[in-house]
Amino acid sequence: ENGESYDCVPILNKYHCNEKIFLLLSGSGLTTRMEEALPPAFEYRIERIPFGPLAKKDSLELMRRLIHALNLKTFQGIEEELYRLVDGNPYFIYSVLSFNRSYYHKFDEKQAVVQEEAGKQVAKEEPEEEKDFREVNGLLKAYNFECTNEKGRIYDFWHWYLVRNWRAYPTFLSLGESVYKILKFLVDSNEAVPLQEIQEMMKKEPREDDRWKGKDKQLIIRILLHLERIDLIEWKHETDMIFITPEPTIVASIQAIKYGLFYADDPKEIHREENMYRHVLEIYKTRQGLQDLKDKVEDMQADLKKVQQAGTGKLSHEKGKDAEAGVRSMIQQREGIFAPYPIQGTVRNEKIQDPSSKLEYELDCVVELDPAQLPIKDTAVAKIGYGDMGQAIPKPKGMLVVEVKDRQEKTNLAQVVHFIQSLTALQRVYGLTHVYAVFHSCAGFYKNAQKELMKHNIFIAECEQEKTEAIAI
Repeated sequence: ENGESYDCVPILNKYHCNEKIFLLLSGSGLTTRMEEALPPAFEYRIERIPFGPLAKKDSLELMRRLIHALNLKTFQGIEEELYRLVDGNPYFIYSVLSFNRSYYHKFDEKQAVVQEEAGKQVAKEEPEEEKDFREVNGLLKAYNFECTNEKGRIYDFWHWYLVRNWRAYPTFLSLGESVYKILKFLVDSNEAVPLQEIQEMMKKEPREDDRWKGKDKQLIIRILLHLERIDLIEWKHETDMIFITPEPTIVASIQAIKYGLFYADDPKEIHREENMYRHVLEIYKTRQGLQDLKDKVEDMQADLKKVQQAGTGKLSHEKGKDAEAGVRSMIQQREGIFAPYPIQGTVRNEKIQDPSSKLEYELDCVVELDPAQLPIKDTAVAKIGYGDMGQAIPKPKGMLVVEVKDRQEKTNLAQVVHFIQSLTALQRVYGLTHVYAVFHSCAGFYKNAQKELMKHNIFIAECEQEKTEAIAI
C-alpha cells in the first residue's frame, strides 16, 4: 500500500494456508489490483470491510477532544457545523481544526484595534489567530482553505487520491477530461442520474479524438466502472442509477483541482478564491438545510412507532393488512404525522383506472381533504402531472394518499415509480388540485427510491424493529 511492495500475498499463503485469512483492502489502485490478482482459491477466505466515516456521536467526541487538546476558542455548536461539512471523516476533522503553516502565512495579518480612551483614539496591534473559530465564518474560511487551496490538507488528499488512481490505470490519464466532465455533471445534478442520461450528455460534448467514434457507450461504462472502483460514485446496476459520493469535501476539492473545467469563464483564475468560497458557502447552506429538515421530523419518531411492524414468510400478507389498518386508524383519528391533514369522510382502499393510460392502480389509504383548508400550511404538495381542470382558476380539491409497505425487503425504485404514477392517475380521475402523499416502508428504502420520493415532495416514513426514522420534504 502507498507505494510499498505487496508481496504479503505469498507470505500469507505460506504461513496461513490452513487458516482463515483476513485481508483489509483500501480500494486504491494497488490494492484493487492486488485483489484482482488473488487466486480463485482465496475468493471465499477474504472479508471486505469498507472504510467509512465515524458515527456522529464518535465524531462529536473527537472534535471536543481536539478542540480541548489544541486549546481552541470556538463558537457554540461548532461540532455540529463541522460534522455537516466533513461527514465524520476523522482526518478531515483534524485537517480543518489543526494548525497549517501555509494557512498561517497566507492569513498572517496584523489588524489595528482602535479603542477610545479619554476622548483619544489609541491604536493597538493584535495578531490575528492562525485559524479563528470564534464565528462560523472562521470555520468556513478554514474549511475553504483546506479543501480548495493547493496547500490545504484535504485538497492534497483528494489530489493525491485522484492522480494516484489515474496512474494506477494509465488508460484513464488520456480520458481525464471526460472523467471530470462526468463527475461535474453528477455534482451539478445533486441527485441520482440514470446511465442513459450520462451517455446522452457525453454525446453532446465536442471531441476531436477519434477514439471516441462509435465507442461512446463502451468508454463511458469503463469510466464509470473505474469511478465506482475507487469509490467516487455508487452505481446501482439493477436500475442503472448513478450517485456521486455524498462526501461534501470532494465536491469542493474536485472543483478546485479542475478549476478551469468548472469555471471556464475565468481562464486566468482571477476570481478563483471568491468563486471557490462562494461554492463552499453553497455546500454549507445545502448541508444546513438538510440538517434542519431532519431536525423538524425527529419529534415525529415516537408517533411513527405506533405503526406495527410486519412478520415474514406466510404471515406477511396478514400482518401487512394489520399494519395498513393501523395506519388507516391513525389517519382517521388524525394522530401523529397525520394531525395537520383536515380529512373529510372515511379513509378507504381504492382501485382506479387511469383515464389516459387505462392502467389500473390500487391505493392503500385514500381520504378527501377539506377544500376550505387547502393548501395546508408547511406541508409539501406532491409533484406529479397535474392536468388541466378546464377552468381558469380551479376550485381547491385535494386528497391524502398513504402507501404502506410492510415487508422485510426494502422498497425499490420501481415500486416508488408505480406509486407516483398512481398519484397522477388519482389526480386525473378526481380532478385534484392538491395531492398530499406519504410512503411508509417498514424495511426502509433503497437510496435511488428515496431520492425519487424526495424529488416529488412525498413524505417518507420508515420503521425497522426498534429504530424509527422519518424524512420530510
